[in-house]
Amino acid sequence: RPGTAKPEGASLVPTRRPRHRPSHDHRAPMSLPRKTTPSDAPSSALETATEAARYFAFGAICGSLTGLTMGGVDAYRLVTGPQRHVAADQGAAAVARIALNEMARSGIIMSAFFGAYQSVKCLAHRAGIDDQPTLYSVSSTVALAPLALLPTLRRFIPFGGTLIVVDAYHSWYSVGRR
Repeated sequence: RPGTAKPEGASLVPTRRPRHRPSHDHRAPMSLPRKTTPSDAPSSALETATEAARYFAFGAICGSLTGLTMGGVDAYRLVTGPQRHVAADQGAAAVARIALNEMARSGIIMSAFFGAYQSVKCLAHRAGIDDQPTLYSVSSTVALAPLALLPTLRRFIPFGGTLIVVDAYHSWYSVGRR
C-alpha cells in the first residue's frame, strides 16, 4: 500500500495469506498404526488356525494367478512350438482344451505351493521365529520340498522361488516392518 513503510528486511514480494488447514494436516508426518503380526495376537489354537487359513487363502490367490499366467505361456509354447501337440486340422477346440488344461494344472500347483508357503510362514512366526532370514528359509524349505521331490513338478521351482523373493522383498521393505 502506498504510504506504509515495510519493516527492514521484509520482502517486496507480496505474501499469501495462509489458507485454512483442516484439523488433520496431510503434510505433517503421521504415525502409522502398528501392523499386527501373527505373534501379536493371542495364541489359542482356533485363532492360530484361523490366521493360518487367512494366510493360506492369500497365498492361494496369489499363487493361482501366477500359475494361470505360467499355464497360459506353457500352452502357447505347446501349441505353437516345434513339437506341436495339436495338429493343424484339429481346430480351436483342441487348442482351447490344451490351454485350459495347462492353465488349470499350473494354477492349482502354484496355488497349493504359495498357500502352503504363506501358512507355514505364519505358523513359524507364531512359533516364535522372528528373525527374517530364518523365517523365510524355514518357510521356503517346507513349501518347496514337494516341488523338489517330484520330477514333474521341478519346473515350478523357479516360479515358486520368484514368489518367495517378491514376498520377502515386500515384507522386508514394507511400512511398519516387523
